[in-house]
Amino acid sequence: MALTSMTGFARADGDTPMLRWHWEVKSVNGKGLDVRFRLPSGFEGIEAKLREEMARHLKRGNVQAALTLDRQRGASAVRVNEDALNTVIIAMQAKARDEEGAKLQAVLSAQVDTIERLTKEAAASPAASVEALKARLAAQVAELLGASPALSEDRLAQEAALLATKADVREEIDRLTAHVAQARELFASSDPAGRRLDFLTQ
Repeated sequence: MALTSMTGFARADGDTPMLRWHWEVKSVNGKGLDVRFRLPSGFEGIEAKLREEMARHLKRGNVQAALTLDRQRGASAVRVNEDALNTVIIAMQAKARDEEGAKLQAVLSAQVDTIERLTKEAAASPAASVEALKARLAAQVAELLGASPALSEDRLAQEAALLATKADVREEIDRLTAHVAQARELFASSDPAGRRLDFLTQ
C-alpha cells in the first residue's frame, strides 16, 4: 500500500486582463478533513464549490486555502449595466413571489382539506339527521311550554320556528361544501385570487 503525506504546500498564480490572482494552500496532519478558506470580499459564494472540490481530492488533513487578488495597472473601472441589472432584479422578484405563492397555496390547500373533512363528518353525524332535528325540536318546544304555559299560539309558533332555525345545521353544511369547491377553483386558476380568497374566508 502506497503512503501519502498529509503535509504539503502549494501555490498557483494566474492573471486576466483586469486582475492577477494567487492561491496558496497549506495542509497538516489531521484526523478528518477540515478546510478553511480566506477569500476576498465578494467571493463568499464560491466557497461551497471549493469545499466540494477539496473533498474530491483530499480525505484527511487540516487545510488552509487563501486567495488574493491584485488589480492590474491600467485596468478600467467596473461599469454596471443598469438596464440588465434591473431586468435580473425584476426576474428574481417574480421567481420569489411564485415560490412564496406556491408555499402559501400548499398551506391553504391543507386547511381546505381539513374543512372539507370536518364538513363531511358533520354531514354524516346522526345528530344532523332529520329525525334527530325533529326530536331535539320537540324536546325544546316541550321545555318551552313547561316554562311558559301561558304562551299564545302565535308566540309559540315564532319560538318554534326560531328553535328550528338554530337546530338545523344542514344549510351551513351546504354553504361550507360550496365554499370548499370555490376555494379549489381559485387554487386551480392562474388569475390573482388573494382578494377573492379573503372574501371567501370571511
